[in-house]
Amino acid sequence: MMEYYGALTVAALWGITNTLIRRAICIQPYVEHSSMC
Repeated sequence: MMEYYGALTVAALWGITNTLIRRAICIQPYVEHSSMC
């Protein structure tokens, strides 16, 4: 059962990290037209 919660935690952290990185990149003016945004 712990493996299940561990996987959920990793997935949640990965999603949050990706969102923050994408937002930080999209804030930059020189990549504002990037496909990530």
